[in-house]
Amino acid sequence: MNQADKYQPYVYLVLCFLLIGAHELVYVRVGRTTEFVVLMLVELGGLLASAALIHYLLVPSLERIASFRRRRLSWFVFDALLYLGVALGLLLLDAQFVGHRFGEVKDLALGVVVLGYFAVIDNALARQLHWFHTDQITVEGGFTVVPLAQKFSVVLTFTILITAITISLSAYHLLSGELVNADQLERLPQQFLVEVMFIFAAILALLLRLIHSYTRNIHAFLQGQMEVLQGIQEGRLDRRAPIMSQDELGLVAVQINAMIEHLRDRDRLHKTLEKVVGSNIMEKLLTTDDETLKRGQEDDVAIMFCDMRDFTSMSEASSSEEIIMFLNSFFSDLSEIVSRHNGTINKFMGDAVLAVYGLEGSGNPVEDAVDSSLEILEHTQQFILPDGTHPEMGAGIHYGTVVAGTIGSEQRYEYTFLGDAVNTASRLEGLTKRMKYRVIISSDAYEQLPEGGKRRFLDLGNQRVRGKNEPLHVFGTEEK
Repeated sequence: MNQADKYQPYVYLVLCFLLIGAHELVYVRVGRTTEFVVLMLVELGGLLASAALIHYLLVPSLERIASFRRRRLSWFVFDALLYLGVALGLLLLDAQFVGHRFGEVKDLALGVVVLGYFAVIDNALARQLHWFHTDQITVEGGFTVVPLAQKFSVVLTFTILITAITISLSAYHLLSGELVNADQLERLPQQFLVEVMFIFAAILALLLRLIHSYTRNIHAFLQGQMEVLQGIQEGRLDRRAPIMSQDELGLVAVQINAMIEHLRDRDRLHKTLEKVVGSNIMEKLLTTDDETLKRGQEDDVAIMFCDMRDFTSMSEASSSEEIIMFLNSFFSDLSEIVSRHNGTINKFMGDAVLAVYGLEGSGNPVEDAVDSSLEILEHTQQFILPDGTHPEMGAGIHYGTVVAGTIGSEQRYEYTFLGDAVNTASRLEGLTKRMKYRVIISSDAYEQLPEGGKRRFLDLGNQRVRGKNEPLHVFGTEEK
């Protein structure tokens, strides 16, 4: 707690002594001697000081008890017992040792109880605000909602009832003549008016204090919930709204936390899906209806088929753990290269990769594919195989129309690219082994390159490839 909230219980105990003392010394002079008033204040001061000492000694120990520390009802009862103890102690002490009639001190005890009612509620509100600022949840999600209007109604009803009872008892004492001498009857109306005004002013001030504390807490809770919602809007899902009250504000906090959990699950799903199919394809899967995905959509894209040479012999000379570690490390860097050049990896096929360029609709897809392939070839020189050599890569690039959609069953399907363009890119990659060029592109892809990009390639003429009736006009670069 801050310093003001930490010392608030003691402030109320001092306020109790000052208010009752002012009432006895200034406003109430009906048949009571100075000795009686002084004795009452001494007794009251001693009891209030004892209550403050008990609070000071017990609170640190109670805060270390886990089952007590965050139970609002336990703290509420503890504070209430302090004031009830002072009121009962005042009655018993006066009746046992001083010998005054019971009626002469019961209005003082009533004053202690009335002020304790306001003090206990205000202390509870201050403690609740402290728990909120220190992120200590005090209410679990499953609770019965008590509307704010009902809370205000209960507090207001009790306050009016307390005011009426206090004024009625004071009026009874004055009008019954129980504590009034014969020579004071003429001043009785003025004394009664002063008494009523004093009680009303004191209770009104205490009620305004409660309203201020309650609205302060509501403002803090709403501000906290707004901050959590602002964080959600900015994509930060690491916070949760504290559930501090069993009312509409608590219910809103429960709903906010449920929404955060749902968004966390969705975010984890998106990240997993993005790793599996790529960000571009993920967006298509999430924003396109199932029927459209099944029918497929045509796109003009650049296809790069990239394969590692002599992977079979490397597998025979290495353990399965070494192969998995190598492929994960190698393809992790390869994926970063493809992504940096606006490409999307559609499939990992053992030691081969199928990448697609042009899904984003910006830049030159063939140029991006060529830049990716050249950087991949350069990157392979940083890897050392178990036999001390570097892995050899070949890449075939083609530009054409593909059909993108889902294939499979209702239980499981995958998003893939189909069409002659994919097969052609695969055949071009196979041609790299025979032609001794690391990168071979088709004439369709060559025509999409800018003049600077075309100068990188050598015209290899028409070449026959498996699965094609007509020879393909191809271009190559990075001769072995």
